[in-house]
Amino acid sequence: MVNAVQWRPAYTRAYRWELDGVVIGNSATLNFTPSANSQGSRTITVTWGQNDGAGDVDPLKPYRQRSFPVQISDDLSATPPLFAAVPANVNSASVNLRLQTGPGLANCASFSALAVTEDLPSPPASLAAYNITCSSAGTQDFTYTLTGGEGAHMLYLWAVD
Repeated sequence: MVNAVQWRPAYTRAYRWELDGVVIGNSATLNFTPSANSQGSRTITVTWGQNDGAGDVDPLKPYRQRSFPVQISDDLSATPPLFAAVPANVNSASVNLRLQTGPGLANCASFSALAVTEDLPSPPASLAAYNITCSSAGTQDFTYTLTGGEGAHMLYLWAVD
């Protein structure tokens, strides 16, 4: 939180918070939660000074600026959301799978992409296999084509960071 004081009552303050040069807030207080996969060295910069009339700091008037280096660690495990075949039993090679992405894609926050394996309880070695991304809040359906012939099959969902 920045607490700026000005002796002139007509002076209106403005604030600008930036993450690596991109504006992420304009209030005296910044609440920042890094998104998934945003690990690494980042810089948060706060600038405060006179309001330019549009809610930003007037660069033509005196202003103050401070930068803070921030190290964001990636300590969330890539965890796939729950999923199910809809309907559970099918009589074709085409299976409709429903991901539980959660409100605002909350269940997709820990990973970048997903992959499905059939009857193979280990994750794919190739990153190219991770070609499913979350795009619909709540639930998301997609079609998977079975390759193992007739009979019961076990599908596995894998997440990559």
